Amino acid sequence: TSSLAIQQEDAAALIDDDSGGTVRLNGKQWMVVKQTSGVTGWTLYILTPVSRNTEGISVLRTAIVIPALLGFALYLLLSLFLSTVITKPLMQLRRTMRVTRLGTLKRVENVSTTIEIKELYRTYNNMVEDINNLIKLVYEKEILQSRAELKALQAQVNPHFLFNTMEALYRSLNQRGERELADFVITLSEF
Repeated sequence: TSSLAIQQEDAAALIDDDSGGTVRLNGKQWMVVKQTSGVTGWTLYILTPVSRNTEGISVLRTAIVIPALLGFALYLLLSLFLSTVITKPLMQLRRTMRVTRLGTLKRVENVSTTIEIKELYRTYNNMVEDINNLIKLVYEKEILQSRAELKALQAQVNPHFLFNTMEALYRSLNQRGERELADFVITLSEF
């Protein structure tokens, strides 16, 4: 405890002062608590140095600031970790889709642990499988169509070749004078 001897004039200044609970005496700041007795009418003043009341504040401030900083650092680390867990699989899917746009359709391996991203991977892989099946189906149909067109051309070429051969035979027979045989060839070619 610290003792303070106050002059009677100083005490009178304390009585009249409405400084909001603090007073400066002898170069120090003091907190003043004033209580008047209802029985005797006496007024009791208790003076406490302000520094004594605020000496624990720095410890309290440290006890608040350090956990707040640790909490913020933990928040940043967890945010970074969670964003990496979410964005890394999405970036892999995006790279695979870019390669797909260039014409290579391939499945992507599921490395994610989140349900939503697993669903994205599953949907993408199903789409790739469906597109690959459609490409195969279109390719096979194009091959069948090409074969059918080739057979149709062959079917057109064979009678034309046969007709030209019979026409040549007709002329040859006509030049030799075998008119009856030449008419038979013309009738056959018309048939």
